[in-house]
Amino acid sequence: MVTYIDIPSAPKRLAYILSTPGKRVATGIDPAYPTVLLCHAVTACGYYYYYAQLEDPSLNEHYNLLTIDMPGHGASSLKEPLEGEITWDRIGMLFHEALQAFGVKKVHLVGSDMGGQAALSMALAHPEMVESLIMLRPNGRPEPEIVAMGFVEWFALQAELIESRDLDLIDILVSILLEFVTGQMTNWILRDICDGLGDLCKAKFLRGEYEAFHSVFFPLLIASVVPSAEDLTKMDFPTLVIEDVVRMEGDEDGHDLIPVNEVWAEIVDKLNGLAASRGKRPLAARHTLFGEGVNKFGAVSRWTALTHPGLITPMIKDFVENTTTSSLFTNTESPLGRCQPREPEYPPDFGDILDVLQESSAASSSQAETKTWADLVSEMQQGEASAVQVEVEN
Repeated sequence: MVTYIDIPSAPKRLAYILSTPGKRVATGIDPAYPTVLLCHAVTACGYYYYYAQLEDPSLNEHYNLLTIDMPGHGASSLKEPLEGEITWDRIGMLFHEALQAFGVKKVHLVGSDMGGQAALSMALAHPEMVESLIMLRPNGRPEPEIVAMGFVEWFALQAELIESRDLDLIDILVSILLEFVTGQMTNWILRDICDGLGDLCKAKFLRGEYEAFHSVFFPLLIASVVPSAEDLTKMDFPTLVIEDVVRMEGDEDGHDLIPVNEVWAEIVDKLNGLAASRGKRPLAARHTLFGEGVNKFGAVSRWTALTHPGLITPMIKDFVENTTTSSLFTNTESPLGRCQPREPEYPPDFGDILDVLQESSAASSSQAETKTWADLVSEMQQGEASAVQVEVEN
């Protein structure tokens, strides 16, 4: 069931999912239990992204689990573009207002991919509220040049969608995105994940909300920062960084395809140095997920909470429960294989947002040539332009 929270900055426009140990669908926090706020990635939404964690008894029987759809995302209503600059600080402020409305005094923050920016922004603005901060594959690290090239074409297709109103382009855009953030779109397990996100985007479009949605996620996608030296002094709370480290051979010229990633390793070291200077035990931990590169875009999975819940959920549980005594301070790496099936089976529940799909006849399937993210990049490199369609293989 989708419900909306009433806060001054977005009155009855932010959708949320809340479960408490006593109620699988709740409208209020149970003060007897700790609260965990799950911040979803850009273009996704809370229930879609954190379904596996919300449905896991190891979490939902012990914590208030709250996830809030960012403006324009999921069931959060947004007919007109937001006024003013769209920043992660602004998203963090909205989440803080929501927590205040729920009466939450202390919170464990979890953010995945760019959702980590929302969690980090709120933590830096209100460190007094933070019990712990967990960032799953946070941004800010260097990316291969080919990633930026691919996104140029992806955004061009977004503009074409808005102009042409061709719903087939949504299937193409979602398939390209999922191939990029998972690295393994040939895996049949991801088919329902791709279809679910596609249905959400189509519903947004048919409800007249897609352009406003686009106006939110576009500036957030390109706004990625790491904590400054001043920010680090505010992070006097337990912090866990979980990120992938891809082992990949160089290209034919002998150059590494994946830039060396020491950004968050250095941040963790600095946080622990600050803790030591205050006479405290280490507050920050970094857990690396080692995997073989599935494609040349530099990650086995960027959305690990979605694709590897069996691996990620126990880590969230461990750190939230134990913070500075967590086993993750000594257990610092795990193998990351291919994506895992979600259990129980994924049943989308977005209230009435998808009803519009039943009321509208879908456009006929595009007859454009079948291509992938890699094809988009190759065409950019050759200066070509063409219609594209991505096919998900069995």
